[in-house]
Amino acid sequence: MERHLANQVPQKIGQIQAAPEGFLTADDLSKAKTARRSFMAKALAMGAGVGVSAAAIAREISNSPSSAAQTQAAGEDAILKLPAHSTTLGMAVATTPYGL
Repeated sequence: MERHLANQVPQKIGQIQAAPEGFLTADDLSKAKTARRSFMAKALAMGAGVGVSAAAIAREISNSPSSAAQTQAAGEDAILKLPAHSTTLGMAVATTPYGL
């Protein structure tokens, strides 16, 4: 005996069912609200801390007297000094005629 999938599937395919109302108690709702507010407050404090520390680090780096010299000395000449072919427009189009 063959069993078809069409016989096993309920008739209402793709129907949206309403969420059950009232499955959370008032105590559960207040706990969820407190947890959500606590999370947002902690996230805001963390973001503010990151912003303040980044600003302090940037200020310290910019006030350092030898920071520019250290930055230039840290790189390689092959990277920092660009070759002539990358800093000029190059030769004109008609410099070497076709076929020569």
